[in-house]
Amino acid sequence: MSKDELIKAAIQAVVKGDDEAAVEVANKVIAEGLNPMDIIGEGFAKGMIKVGDLFAKEDYALPEVLLSADAMQQAMDLLDPHIPREDAKKKRGVVVIGTVQGDIHEIGKRIVVTMLEVYGFEVHDLGCDVPIEKFIEKAKEVKADIVATSALMTTTMMRQKKTGGGAQRGRH
Repeated sequence: MSKDELIKAAIQAVVKGDDEAAVEVANKVIAEGLNPMDIIGEGFAKGMIKVGDLFAKEDYALPEVLLSADAMQQAMDLLDPHIPREDAKKKRGVVVIGTVQGDIHEIGKRIVVTMLEVYGFEVHDLGCDVPIEKFIEKAKEVKADIVATSALMTTTMMRQKKTGGGAQRGRH
C-alpha cells in the first residue's frame, strides 16, 4: 500500500471504529518503515476529528466514539515504539498532564502525551481521575513548565479552571 492509501485506511478504520483494520494499518506502516507520525497526524488523528464532527452533529453516539478511540489507541500502542525520537534528545520543557478528578476518559490525553514526548518534552502523566492537589504537588516536585489537564465530560470541565488557578498560585 502507498502512504496515501495507508492514510485513507487509517481514517476509515477510526471512523468505522474497526480496531482490526487500525492494527492492520499500523503493522503495514511498521513493515514499510514509514514514519508513524505521518500516518498518525494525517490518518488516525484526522479520523478522530471526523468522529468528533459526527458526534457533534449527533450522527454518532458516545459508544461509537469510544469504539473509534479504542481503534486509534490500539494502532497508537503499536506505532509508538517506532516513532523517531531524534527531537526528544533536546529537552524542551517539563509537562505534568492528567485527566481531572471525576473523569476517566484519556484517549485524547494519551495522544497528546505521545506527541509531547516525540517533540522533546519530559512528560509526567498522572493518569485519570486526578485531584487538583496532585497536579499542583507534581508540578512543584518536577518544576513543571506546563500543567495540562484533560476532561471530556462537561461536569468535570470546571475542574480545569480550578487546576490552572491553583498551579499558577503555586509557581513563582
